[in-house]
Amino acid sequence: MVYTKTVPHGQTINGKYYILVLKQLIKDRIPTKGTDLVGRWKLHHDNARHHVANTVLHFLAKKMETVPNPPYCPDLAPCDFFLYHQAKKEAKGRHFPSATAAIKTLESILRVLSKECFEQRLQGVVEAV
Repeated sequence: MVYTKTVPHGQTINGKYYILVLKQLIKDRIPTKGTDLVGRWKLHHDNARHHVANTVLHFLAKKMETVPNPPYCPDLAPCDFFLYHQAKKEAKGRHFPSATAAIKTLESILRVLSKECFEQRLQGVVEAV
């Protein structure tokens, strides 16, 4: 599952805001009962300052496991290498009448990427760590 959150124009992204995003993710998308996925969720994100703020790390320690980034690229999430490439390839040459239209297109591109694609890429990350 890829969770996207569009940040409102002018919103400061900091640890406090990121915790609100994580709480919304947990509330909306992560099952708490009735499925075999309960307790098997792992969060993968990069080492952006708001992702590694002490308040965020304490919040995550209580809520979910995270997938560490490999030591050879601590500042980039390996997903950056295939997600952005795929999105750019799909949107190449297209013009969008608004930011909202561009965001909707990106979200639709991310939705059609196969589960196997993510599993394959993330398995390499887990093995490298």
